[in-house]
Amino acid sequence: MREITVKLVLAQLKTAIKYFLLSIVFGIVSCFLLFKINKEILETILNLWSKRILLGIIFLGEKFSVSWFIANNIIALMLIIVGCLLILILPRSKGRFKKFKDIERQRPKIILSALYIIPLGALAINGFFLSLFFTYILLNFGKEKFLLALALTFPHGTIEILALLFASSLVLAYLKILKPIILKGNLKRAVKVAKRLLASRVTLFFIAIIILLLFFSGIIEGILALLLNVS
Repeated sequence: MREITVKLVLAQLKTAIKYFLLSIVFGIVSCFLLFKINKEILETILNLWSKRILLGIIFLGEKFSVSWFIANNIIALMLIIVGCLLILILPRSKGRFKKFKDIERQRPKIILSALYIIPLGALAINGFFLSLFFTYILLNFGKEKFLLALALTFPHGTIEILALLFASSLVLAYLKILKPIILKGNLKRAVKVAKRLLASRVTLFFIAIIILLLFFSGIIEGILALLLNVS
């Protein structure tokens, strides 16, 4: 069985970047189509997305904007890292998920595909909405507003994207190790390996980097939100 290493995680960055870029292309195409076909639906989608991002500020108030952005981003990426392996671990606990265990035994490929949905889905959703937003700004408000939005988002956005790529690459590295074990139907061993992966030094190393990145990103994003509200 392969050990998880920093090199193995970084090797998955290529896959993570590929899916992220594909989702960006899909978001751009979708925005052009929705803008022409039904602009109201596009604006409703973007409005709901922005409300989800600002949910904490709406309920807690502007003075908690920095704390909200930091906590929101950290929780989201930790769920990506832990959520994938919990799918393996939870069905084994206390016999409460017997149906899921039966599916795992009979169709390991389906379970493996479900595990891949978490990191790849996170990349796809973030890339899609990011490109949808910027393309809408360009189409609806013009090049000047587009460049302004890009400039305001760039400082914290690039840091958040890097953190997302690290988190997704870490999970893809987990799955590269777990894949042969799951396909053999040895789910009991897969659970043990999954727990060991979560507690590994490499996992702790990348979690520390991700939290540090999101801490600085949250500060920048929160300060920008406050400045924009003041102005």
